[in-house]
Amino acid sequence: LESSRISNFSMLVRSHQHFTSYAIHEHTYLGIYYGILLMMIISNFVLFITVKEREYLYYVLYVMSCALYTFMEDGIGFQFLWPAYPFLNLFFAKIYLGLLLTTFTLYALKLLDLKKHHPLLHQLIIINFSAVIALEIGQEFLPQLKELGAFVYVGTFMLIFLSGIVLYRRGISFAKYFTLGFIPVVISTLIFQLRMHGFLPHNTFTIYIFNGGFVLEAIIMSMAVGEKLRIIKKEKEVAKELMLLNLREKNSIKTILVEELKKKEQLKDKVNRELEQKVKERTAALDETNQELIVSNEKLNLLSKKLELMSSSLDKDNWELKKEVKQKTLASITGQKIAYEEFCQLFPTETSCLKYIEELKWKNGYQCKKCENEKYNKGDAPFSRKCSKCNFRESVTAYTLYHGLRVDLPKAFYITYVFFAGKSEHTLVELASLLQVSINTCLSLKKKVNEKKELLSNRGVVLRNWDSIIL
Repeated sequence: LESSRISNFSMLVRSHQHFTSYAIHEHTYLGIYYGILLMMIISNFVLFITVKEREYLYYVLYVMSCALYTFMEDGIGFQFLWPAYPFLNLFFAKIYLGLLLTTFTLYALKLLDLKKHHPLLHQLIIINFSAVIALEIGQEFLPQLKELGAFVYVGTFMLIFLSGIVLYRRGISFAKYFTLGFIPVVISTLIFQLRMHGFLPHNTFTIYIFNGGFVLEAIIMSMAVGEKLRIIKKEKEVAKELMLLNLREKNSIKTILVEELKKKEQLKDKVNRELEQKVKERTAALDETNQELIVSNEKLNLLSKKLELMSSSLDKDNWELKKEVKQKTLASITGQKIAYEEFCQLFPTETSCLKYIEELKWKNGYQCKKCENEKYNKGDAPFSRKCSKCNFRESVTAYTLYHGLRVDLPKAFYITYVFFAGKSEHTLVELASLLQVSINTCLSLKKKVNEKKELLSNRGVVLRNWDSIIL
């Protein structure tokens, strides 16, 4: 016999009668054990299909994991299920601990609903479970991690056991069955270890005590699932009764409201009849008054129209007067020097400057630079225009002296005005200080003004006003 793992192989000489009796008792016990597991797997899977509760599915997987472990441990699996594939025993020996822990953890977390009832314990169990999986993988490379892995493995089960106790103390009744289900497994594990260390004899009872402990655990924990579903069903029934009670109360209130509504309708009809009579009486009196008001309104309308005509005429005269004054002032500043403060009274804001550029730029009408269309809509920016045909957007400063300028337009206007004349009462440094701009800004704009003057002069354009170089 050869084995890649450490194995204990013992031989016993027994009489034919003793072996026959032992084999009959052993296989009878195993038949009952696996029969119970099979019934529990089938019944709980049918319940899962019926009620769609995942507790049943996780429970079925847990029972199957335990069955797989005992198949491997007692040799029934190799003897009857995979006799031609002995390597499966080695494979199952590596994964059965992880399967047991995984399926039981899923079952416990779903049954106890720790994420809702105790988030801290839920997180601790998840962390422990993750550590176990990591250590199981790490053992393949570092065998020294085996003892630590066993400790953390048992710790995860103990955390779940503690969770059942905590929830039971909080009044969650089905946690009682879950906690009690642990006791047979703990007792059977203790007896198993005592037998392995020679404190108890090797017999059918001590060898298969874990199978019995697991069957008791499975039965008790299935009662926990049933108790939980009973509680959920009871809660649903209570909720349904409350809903019916609320519905009856609403119907009662509805009946009362209907009666009150009928009374209000009757009262409303009575009031309406009285109001109709009063309205008729008042209507006759109002008709006479209305005739008098109609005559008075006609007279007032005539007077109002006369006032509107007078007001419109005055507004127009006032607007034309202001425009004429501004135009004369703008025309006069070409031939004389005015201070910056006076210039700011003509162009006090950015908006006034943009408006002035708009009047200069499109005084003869709009024409799209792209498709030459003459119809437009208002653009997104102030005073900008958007072609109604090709949607080409043109800002008011585009194609002008101030396109892309980063200085305030009132200051740019004054700089243009000063450099257009060619002489200034201020030096370049004084002008920059007065306007609170950089010398480079003044120089840059001065260069633009001179270039534009030279360009227009070369074209034969007569430059009379400073604003003639804006476009």
